[in-house]
Amino acid sequence: KYIRNVRDIGATRLFGKEVFLQHEYFPFWRWHIVSFMNKEDYFRPIVMAKRIVNFGNFGTLLAVVVSVFLLFVFCINRPLKRIIRTTEEVRRGHFDKVGLKGRGEIEQVAVAFDHMVEKLNNDKKAIDTILDDLRESEEKYRVLSENTLTLVVVINQNGLLYANRAATIFFSLSPGDRKVRDMYSRFEASERKKLHRHIAALSNGQSGVEHFELKYTPFNGGVRWLEVVASMISYLGASSVLFHALDVSRRKRMELEQEDMRRKIARGEQMEMLGTLAGGVAHDLNNILGGVVSYPELLLQELDESDKFYAPMKTIHQSGLKAAAIVQDLLTLTRRGVVITEIVNFGDIIRDYLASPEFANLHSFFPDLEISYHIEDDLMNIKGSYHHLSKCIMNLVTNAAEAMPQGGTVMIRAENGYVDTP
Repeated sequence: KYIRNVRDIGATRLFGKEVFLQHEYFPFWRWHIVSFMNKEDYFRPIVMAKRIVNFGNFGTLLAVVVSVFLLFVFCINRPLKRIIRTTEEVRRGHFDKVGLKGRGEIEQVAVAFDHMVEKLNNDKKAIDTILDDLRESEEKYRVLSENTLTLVVVINQNGLLYANRAATIFFSLSPGDRKVRDMYSRFEASERKKLHRHIAALSNGQSGVEHFELKYTPFNGGVRWLEVVASMISYLGASSVLFHALDVSRRKRMELEQEDMRRKIARGEQMEMLGTLAGGVAHDLNNILGGVVSYPELLLQELDESDKFYAPMKTIHQSGLKAAAIVQDLLTLTRRGVVITEIVNFGDIIRDYLASPEFANLHSFFPDLEISYHIEDDLMNIKGSYHHLSKCIMNLVTNAAEAMPQGGTVMIRAENGYVDTP
């Protein structure tokens, strides 16, 4: 049962327990020395070594995992988070760089991202500079356009595109009218034709700038004049017409008044010439009428009323007196005579005209004309020129007769009246 070979180790049971035996023989003494160890103690170093190996393997694996984790955190996760955070800041408008350095792929991505951020930052600065210039230019334009007395209007085929404050006030535009389709309808037909003619010249390239005047009639009445300068521009990507206009109504009224004054002066000069001519004719007629009036008057003193020449001679005398009155009118026209006024009765003037040769001559031309007149008995006297009032009646009756060539009735009525206003 015993192991005879030296240094052999065997397993057996001793006292009910498994043990490992080791036998060694010493020939000198002829001793057999046997040592034994229970199974647990025998395998304890192996278990310990196994445990040490297991713990070493686990520690190595844990170290590898921790190293990989730390490598992932410090070399991948944190740079990626930094890039993501920087991207969010760029999205908010803060152009900060990632600032990673190295030769790894993530670092290369970060460097490329930094170059992109730098370019974006430079572009942003350039855009901010352009926007500042645009805001400054727009502010200058707005101040100049909205505070000028010149009317500034931009129109194209879609209607009114822009009107400054002066144009809005002049045309009485409300905020809703800023998009009015047909601005030309605010002008009269003749002015619209003129406006379209100038716009056609601009559209066809016949002229670069059109300068003209327009008459504008507001809805509330009156007449306004505009001096307009029109040119073609590109506004909001569309071909449009830019109008600059000045309200020259006051100047136009002054020009019209001056023109009317010039016409009056010219007419006055013509009247002065006519007056000079009429004055000369009147003086010549006076010399002739001296004999026409005075000689019949002398003859009437020598003739009896029953004489057959008395009535014709009296008619010649009265006609001479009327001719003298006409000469007096010519002198009055030339302001070289004095209008003779006296106390007269209008009823007597009417009756004298109806009994005059002039009325008889008129009645011969219009035989179907009837005269109806009524003169109040208590007609008040007036102060005036007998000859002027007589000619007034004659002209009124003659005009009435000529207005009724087929015949009719002329009614003359003279009565006292009360006039409470001039």
